[in-house]
Amino acid sequence: ITLAVAVLLANAPQRTLTPMDEARVVSSLRCEDGLSLSAIAGICGRKRGWVERRLLLGEKLSPTIQGLVDRGRIGPTLADALCALKAGDQNSVAETIDRHGLKSQEALALVAALEVAEDDDERRRLLKDPIPVVRQRDHTSPSLGALAVQLTEKLSRVREALESFAADDLPDQGLTPAERRRLEA
Repeated sequence: ITLAVAVLLANAPQRTLTPMDEARVVSSLRCEDGLSLSAIAGICGRKRGWVERRLLLGEKLSPTIQGLVDRGRIGPTLADALCALKAGDQNSVAETIDRHGLKSQEALALVAALEVAEDDDERRRLLKDPIPVVRQRDHTSPSLGALAVQLTEKLSRVREALESFAADDLPDQGLTPAERRRLEA
C-alpha cells in the first residue's frame, strides 16, 4: 500500500478527506502507479464507479471548482454533474449558485438545463436568471424536476407553433397534391 492509500483509508471513517482529496489519491494511483481502475477500487475498498467518478473530478473540474469542493461548498453530486461542462461554464455556474442562493437540487437542475440549452444565448439567459427554470412554478406536480418542467414548457411552445401553422390556410396554387397532403398531415 502506498502512503497516499494509507492516508485515504485512515481518514475515510471520519470523513476528514474531501472528495477532491480522494480524487487526487485515485489520480495518483492511476497515473503515477499505473494501476487499473479495478485494482484501485480493490485497494480503496470501493466500487469501480466510485473510482471513475473520482478520476473525473481530478481531470474535468476547474481549479476554482476543485477549491470549492475542498472547502465543502460544493458536494460530490454537484461536482460530478459539473464535470460535463467546460471549465469556464463550471465557474459561471458556481457564481450563479452563489448569486441566487440556489439549493443543491436547484444547482443540479441548472447544470442539466445548461446541458440541453440550444445555444449560447440560452445559456447566458439561464446563468443570468435561473430561477424560472430551477424552481417549479406548478406545485401541483412535485414529481417533475426543473429540467422536466423546462422541457415540458419547450414542448408546449412547439405544440403551439404547430397548431398555429396548421390553422393557417395553405395556398391554393404552387403545391402538388402530394405536398399538400404532407403539409396537411
